[in-house]
Amino acid sequence: MGYVEVEESLLVGAPPAKVYKVLADPQHHKHILPEEFVSYGEEADGTVSFTLNVGGVERHMRVRTEEAEQNRLFREIEVNSNIATEFLLEPHQDGTVVTISMKYETKKNIAGWIEQLTVPFLLRPLYKKELVKLGRYVLLVTD
Repeated sequence: MGYVEVEESLLVGAPPAKVYKVLADPQHHKHILPEEFVSYGEEADGTVSFTLNVGGVERHMRVRTEEAEQNRLFREIEVNSNIATEFLLEPHQDGTVVTISMKYETKKNIAGWIEQLTVPFLLRPLYKKELVKLGRYVLLVTD
């Protein structure tokens, strides 16, 4: 079996509690998403649904959120696949190092091999954009 692994980090000029507040609240989180997220909304069952357009291909997803560790680790888990995207917050001087990461197992065939090559290539720029937007937006949020 192979794995897809994607990870990006950025130092954000706000304390972990403030960053966590933005990530954990869908009303804030929607403001840090890159333009590739063409729709985003809360569902009645507490999940969040969105449509992502990458490389001209749209993919609709629904995630449930999990506050794994208050002010340190926030997780979004895709309902149909159980693939998790994690947001790790580590205090650093007057700010927070935020790391977005995803790791999941692929099938042991040519499709899995192609997925291992393409997914990081497509997601890494999205993670970078989201982190930059997070860094700007979190400064606008009042405590």
